[in-house]
Amino acid sequence: KEYGFTPELATTDANKGLLYNIYNSTAWRMYEDSAELAFAEDLARQATAYQRAALDNGLAKGKNDKVIKNLKAGYSMYADTYAAVLLKSGKYDEGYKIAKEYVLDFSEGNNAEYNAIYAQLAEKVLKPEELKPQLEKFVVNGKSSAGIKAMLQKFHGEQGFADYYANLETQAKRKMKEDLEKKLENKPAPPFALLNLDGSKVDLAELKGKTVIVDFWATWCGPCIASFPGMQKAQEKYKDDPSVKFVFVNAWESAKDVKKDVAEFIKKGAYPFDVLFDLDNKVIESYKVNGIPTKFIVDPKGNIRFTSIGYSGSPDKLVEELSVMIDLARSK
Repeated sequence: KEYGFTPELATTDANKGLLYNIYNSTAWRMYEDSAELAFAEDLARQATAYQRAALDNGLAKGKNDKVIKNLKAGYSMYADTYAAVLLKSGKYDEGYKIAKEYVLDFSEGNNAEYNAIYAQLAEKVLKPEELKPQLEKFVVNGKSSAGIKAMLQKFHGEQGFADYYANLETQAKRKMKEDLEKKLENKPAPPFALLNLDGSKVDLAELKGKTVIVDFWATWCGPCIASFPGMQKAQEKYKDDPSVKFVFVNAWESAKDVKKDVAEFIKKGAYPFDVLFDLDNKVIESYKVNGIPTKFIVDPKGNIRFTSIGYSGSPDKLVEELSVMIDLARSK
């Protein structure tokens, strides 16, 4: 009950998707607290099996690529919880087998949080010469972590490590810029004028001449909140640059008093964001957002140059990516 899980939930069959989502989130909280790991493992195992069955059913029925991609993403999220619990329980071989599939095959190493769990499991199972090239690839692809860096340092040794790692980071920055240049857009940003937490109106038209980062989010969205430390770092980086403006558009809320709930949420997290209210969800609809967090980089002429969906799990990489986007939006 401490984790919001009661025996009654285990008999709920009306909405299995919701039930296994509760299983997954409960197991993750237990993992974070290192509490009741045997119970957490059982919950995560059931949730992962449910998602795997959904994926296998989609594959068997020949669902289109977009559906399969979403099913793989759902499975990967639940499997990551399961693998993390197995890691903390010392069941390395079992955890590695699961993590290898969702990290290397399904996610293709493109999620920093997944990579971090995988690396810890793989270190227990693989030889350094097998694991090191995989970790180097994570770094070059911009999907690394402090733990992966420390692991590489252990494999490489202290001598010459700084130059070795700096070279990997140089490759990562070059690749990031090349990849982002391929994603450049150039379409008019839908106009909006919304009230913020202070009751002041923020009109996109009045921000012409600035590069504007429009971040759509909601209080219930886990990846949105997980991205906030990185967004805070990015905003801090540009705090003395009047030509860059960050706005955080809150949408898709269902509370009776959205403004009150959001204000309390922002105050509790001490987030220094300019939060705008899209109470009728018309703005998020005009931007054709399908999932959050979704960020749009609007150039000084009022055109969308980049669309960034989701959160890869690394605050520092988010800052780097946004910085490159901002630079390209200004210069192109």
